Amino acid sequence: MRYLRYKTHRSSIGTLLLQLTCCTAVVLGCNRGPRPSPVTEEVSTPLLSVSSVNPRYFTDGSRAIYLTGSHNPLIVDKGDSWPPRGYDWASFLDYAQLKGHNFIRVWTWSTTKNKYDDNSNWVYTYPQPWKRTGPGDSADGLGLKFDLNTFDDEYFRRVVHIVELAKTRGIYISLMLFDGWASFRTKYHYTPFTSGNNIQGVGVVDADGDGKQEELQTLDPGHTGIGVGQSKVIVDAEDAYVRHLIDITNSYDNVIYEIANEPAPTSMAWANHFVDLIHTYQQTKPFRHAILLGTYYQYPPSRGINDWLFAGKAEAVSPAFPAASPYDFKMNPPPADGAKVVIADNDHIDPKFTDPTFVWRHFMRGNNPIIVDEDTTPLHRRSRAYEAIRDAMGDTRRYANRIDLLHMAPSTTVCSTQFCLVNPGVEYLVYQPNRGVPFTVDLSRYSGKKFATEWFDTFSRRNSLAVDVAGGAVVTFTPPAASTVIYLKAR
Repeated sequence: MRYLRYKTHRSSIGTLLLQLTCCTAVVLGCNRGPRPSPVTEEVSTPLLSVSSVNPRYFTDGSRAIYLTGSHNPLIVDKGDSWPPRGYDWASFLDYAQLKGHNFIRVWTWSTTKNKYDDNSNWVYTYPQPWKRTGPGDSADGLGLKFDLNTFDDEYFRRVVHIVELAKTRGIYISLMLFDGWASFRTKYHYTPFTSGNNIQGVGVVDADGDGKQEELQTLDPGHTGIGVGQSKVIVDAEDAYVRHLIDITNSYDNVIYEIANEPAPTSMAWANHFVDLIHTYQQTKPFRHAILLGTYYQYPPSRGINDWLFAGKAEAVSPAFPAASPYDFKMNPPPADGAKVVIADNDHIDPKFTDPTFVWRHFMRGNNPIIVDEDTTPLHRRSRAYEAIRDAMGDTRRYANRIDLLHMAPSTTVCSTQFCLVNPGVEYLVYQPNRGVPFTVDLSRYSGKKFATEWFDTFSRRNSLAVDVAGGAVVTFTPPAASTVIYLKAR
């Protein structure tokens, strides 16, 4: 068993330092605790709104709600053969609940079939929001033409089914309205809006001749007209679809609406149009659901790529990698200031980055981290590649539920690691990502207070108690493990 030794000394500048280390010496009770259990105590999903007390987070009306989880499965079936295979949403959500996640980004896919390049296979999807009624065969060769005035009940049945499965497991979902990426990043593609694919006879015009369909996501900045290459018939069909989606999901309190996944750089006015439409249409409904607006696709991303998100009207945003110096949204995210609820999605930052420090760094900066989990196979065949980052999301959520998150804010000055959540004089949660490196917490203003102390090893996922520490000093801590969290709470 390991035990705790502490020593005090006065530095040359007169600051009292208390150094805590785990060793095999004096018995003072550094007991190793059990591995944390899954976060399964909650299965409720009260309607979310932005907290007026701490607008870095959503609230259920009484506490801050920290959102974290993974994503990749779709509403539609998707695969490289026709008909494509479906997905076992129940198993995926069971696994998310087991891991302590409470947020899932639910994808849609806007192409009926697409091909990334000449060497790729066709990728097929089914169903789409609009129904294939004919008359006439569609240009994609997959059936009758779409009627843009008739919805496919199968698509919306799936939406409701996924929402209900998530709700019974205490999981919020971000319901994606459009997928922008596939319709303009793939060389060959068909959508319900492709010429020859609908009975209305409309199609997006490739105005710039680049072979893509970014025009599908383009409106003029004033929202008063239609962008070059776009059609009013198409925009009207999209508007009607969004309103219908709200009609069938407004009564579910675990829903957030996401406009699109990584649309074209020309899409800002188009995306803002739907933010406005949702806000306006929800005024006629019993409930007001939040909106998530994600970054557009640009590679390499420019420094100002996220500016329009934070200037927009959506309650939550998912930024891309760049941030104002010295920050970036990968390893050194800017501390959240409450301008927006930040859903930090590695899909927009670095989708292959699965280091669990990503989660802890964002959590300690006041953000809500999520990941694109590229291993969405059934539970018994899931690889271990994503396990550490999946566990980190559950572990951070466990702490979010323990602390008074509603009254905590990120600080880069109170702790020397620059990764901490602080309620001054009351609670401190500090992350040290660097192996074995001592760090300080400034408790100098709280003379006479004592703070209960708990360590958490983010690799072994074990916690251990330590002796109380006294306020009135800058306190130095030496981590007993590779990557460590310390939790201080005033007695």
